[in-house]
Amino acid sequence: MKKILLIASLLTGGYAFAQPSANLKLKKGQTITAVSVVTSDMDMGMMGAMKNDITAYSKLEVTDDTKDAYAVSNTVTRMKMSMDGMGQNMNFDSDNPSDMSGQMGQTMGENINKPILFNINKNTGEVTKSEKSEGGGGSGMMMGGGDESQMLADMFVNIPAGAKPGQSWETSFNTKGLTTKKKYTIKSMMNDLAVVTISGTTQGTTEQDMQGTPINVTMSMTFDGMSQVDMKTGLVKESQMNMTNNSSMDMMGQQMEINAKTNSKTTYTF
Repeated sequence: MKKILLIASLLTGGYAFAQPSANLKLKKGQTITAVSVVTSDMDMGMMGAMKNDITAYSKLEVTDDTKDAYAVSNTVTRMKMSMDGMGQNMNFDSDNPSDMSGQMGQTMGENINKPILFNINKNTGEVTKSEKSEGGGGSGMMMGGGDESQMLADMFVNIPAGAKPGQSWETSFNTKGLTTKKKYTIKSMMNDLAVVTISGTTQGTTEQDMQGTPINVTMSMTFDGMSQVDMKTGLVKESQMNMTNNSSMDMMGQQMEINAKTNSKTTYTF
């Protein structure tokens, strides 16, 4: 079951999608809190079906503001999770000491209350993990898999100067063997709040580490959703995303086909 927990953590929600945010405005000492609710239904072939429900609470703090970059610390402060599959039902709440000492706590606990440090480039919006970062298994797993820096970048949307409702723009980038193409369309703008629809695909093969075991993941994912963006700062106030993920995992010479449908909603307070 521990291996299944890790597999579900890698694939639930797929990967986050970075996008340059050159107009991002943050202040040293500023804090941003996020609450993410993720539900997914997974079909793992011969291993059967599994349903996951995850609620994750996290806190971002701007620790420094230099000429070229913001330094930020991101911490998952609490995680609630339920998994129903393979004839078992498991529940986990990191605020419950007995859960933290149990099987799920041993798997997920390394991600709770462990700050991860990042740098956000002011000119490009690129988010990179800081060399000074020491702790944490990574909030990326808590929030649906993938690279933590990409997940953090999803908190921002760079709306082009002079943009109007109906205007669209596209981005494409490659990271760790995965190519993501996204299309943004401004649905409405009012009182410094823009509603932006987002759709796209992520495809390719990447290598993930599962407790020291390398895993090749081949992914074909489509997604669509919507974000509410503060146009003054570039910060997302609320985002919703629907994803269909058709993946295969090659682990120790064995291949597993996994198909998942995921819905997520994240609310940011700043």
